[in-house]
Amino acid sequence: MVKRSGWILAMLLAAPGWAMRTVSVTGIGRVSVRPDVAHVSYAILNETRLGPKVTTQEIMKLSQALVQQNQQRVLPAYEAIKGLVGSQGTVEVDTRRGRVTEYEEDGRNQVKKYRVLTTIQVRLEGFKGKELDQKLSQLYDASNIQVDEVSDPSYDLRPGTRARAQKRAYRLAVKNGIDAAQAQLERGEDLGEAVQRGNRVEVPSPMRFQAAALSRQSANGDESSPLIESGKIAVQAAVDFLFEVLGTPARLMRVAGGQG
Repeated sequence: MVKRSGWILAMLLAAPGWAMRTVSVTGIGRVSVRPDVAHVSYAILNETRLGPKVTTQEIMKLSQALVQQNQQRVLPAYEAIKGLVGSQGTVEVDTRRGRVTEYEEDGRNQVKKYRVLTTIQVRLEGFKGKELDQKLSQLYDASNIQVDEVSDPSYDLRPGTRARAQKRAYRLAVKNGIDAAQAQLERGEDLGEAVQRGNRVEVPSPMRFQAAALSRQSANGDESSPLIESGKIAVQAAVDFLFEVLGTPARLMRVAGGQG
């Protein structure tokens, strides 16, 4: 009887139409990382209406006057921002000017304007933990930064932080895939090699969070609470596996006998 079982098993394994059972799964790994890069933009806007018969020469003079007015406001704001940012960030200034056409509130009449827009773009990086939130709080709360608009902060990860998060997410995805495959095994089966593997790591583009305006003072009167909270950035990895399933001789006998 033993010899017959071995013969049936050998014939089954050698049969051209026989295929080893496989299990297909997708492992998911996800880690949350505190951002260590933040971007904030300040805007100073100056504009005036244009008459119907304004000349090119008049526009050139108008442009120079508006730019000069912007510069007078930009300089003190830039110095104040630069002082708060220090060496752990960059501050860049960009000025754009030109004609714009807008509609009045009734949506009927067009209004032609000449506009000068100066932006002060701030990038913070290298701060650990809640230090980034505290630095942003200082930038948003500074009374000596006089501008027309301030953007909500957007957050990102430094290359090294991103790479470490990707590696952790990938490891978790592999473990999750193996666990999912093992959960599909029947009694007496073992998980074989991964005959196919494809992975993809998903890292979101720089995330923009609505600035969370917290109370300047907490219930116990502590004034150190950050005005801005950055939350965390999710990094996700997905690994597609196709595993061989190693069956026992008893199972192979049932397959040979048409019993599944």
